[in-house]
Amino acid sequence: ATEYSATLNLEGCKKYAIKIEYYENGGDAVCKLEWRGPVIARTVIPKAQLFTQPDFVSTKDFTVFPNPAKDNIKVFFNAGFSAGQSIDVYNMLGQKVMQIEITTANAGSTVTLPVQKLAAGVYVVSLKNADKKYAVKLVVTR
Repeated sequence: ATEYSATLNLEGCKKYAIKIEYYENGGDAVCKLEWRGPVIARTVIPKAQLFTQPDFVSTKDFTVFPNPAKDNIKVFFNAGFSAGQSIDVYNMLGQKVMQIEITTANAGSTVTLPVQKLAAGVYVVSLKNADKKYAVKLVVTR
């Protein structure tokens, strides 16, 4: 098993946005979100201490397919977007791994993105205009 950890100093009685995403590619994978503190031993964070808060505006303004994908994906615009905006693809560490500038984004148009060089895993495909951020998850397989 591979373990990822980070050390954060957090104030008590305050909410923090935490996002954990998980991709299992076969085998006996495990995903746990744990914490520890000066008076708390390392343990799974109790459900009562977690809350949900959307990160992105839920939208049907664009569609990504096929999903899961191997070689290319298509981004279909259900609504128009301004030329000069970009489609950004982020890995699960929040690193931008691809950016394609939009030249035509009328409702009904499609843009193709090559994903064959991306490692298998989960990604976020994002579009942003002046006041909203739109995003969908993408699974890349091999």
